[in-house]
Amino acid sequence: MNRYLISFMVLIVWILVMSLKNWFFLFETHWPVSLTMVFGSFIGGATAEGGGAVAFPVFTKVLHIQSTVARDFAFAIQSVGMTCGSILICRAGYKFLPDIFIWTFFGAAVSTILGLNFLAPFVFPPYPKILFSLFTLSFGGFLLWMNRGVRTIRTDLSCDTWQRKSEFFLVGIIGGLITCLIGVGADVVLFVVLCLRYDVDEKIGTRTTIPLQAAVSMVAFSYLMISGKLSSGVLPMWICAIPIVAFGGPLGANFCSWQKRGHVVIFLISLILIEFITTLWLIPFDSSAKIFSVGFLFTSAIVMVFLRARKVIL
Repeated sequence: MNRYLISFMVLIVWILVMSLKNWFFLFETHWPVSLTMVFGSFIGGATAEGGGAVAFPVFTKVLHIQSTVARDFAFAIQSVGMTCGSILICRAGYKFLPDIFIWTFFGAAVSTILGLNFLAPFVFPPYPKILFSLFTLSFGGFLLWMNRGVRTIRTDLSCDTWQRKSEFFLVGIIGGLITCLIGVGADVVLFVVLCLRYDVDEKIGTRTTIPLQAAVSMVAFSYLMISGKLSSGVLPMWICAIPIVAFGGPLGANFCSWQKRGHVVIFLISLILIEFITTLWLIPFDSSAKIFSVGFLFTSAIVMVFLRARKVIL
């Protein structure tokens, strides 16, 4: 119970604010958001995909919410749920890679803010939805490839040279540019590099990506709030989901730590397949989208082969 102390503190503050402001009526409109995040927050704490990995596709495909709103909501809700999950990881003493987290975060924070200003405004629908599906599908292909046989698993890695610090700073920059479009991405890019190039245990990799995406989300959400660029309608949805994600994130983090590595992989691949099938079913692909999809998947495959070929033997 002590592990969930922060979650209970968030719940108490939320109840007090909701009671003083008389905001409980918001659930009449936004209960589907709360229901979505029952599952989404758990995924955010248990996997390297983030809570936005559920919120983004459900919002854009099922609830027909604009991609920018879904992205901003992902920032908002991950800043609560994944932060609570990160605190639980630290308090419980679960192993993660703090040096890797720090240097990747530096790069991701910079590129996410720059991307929100200079990249995201020029990416029009339905490409954010398509990009999300292709990105996660590439991730699923990577998981299948990495777990097709027995391999040596490492449980430790540090940024003990400037070369490695620069490498993970660059990983953060690339991940941040994806995050600025779909609300998640820095966590997945880091996870792929850790497992492909360094053979880090998937569970330890996941525990490292959770605080990364939490911190990036907090930076992005704060920036959007302060600059007045937060999409209209995000705050009421966020308010209705706060108590759910405050517990869902830590529960997911605990779940990941209890499970065998192979079970976590199967769980992730199943989610990715469901998401990709719904994209093919619900989103029309014109000729340009098809060309973009083939190019993206081909490029992803080349990058992963390159990373594996440059595997670091420690």
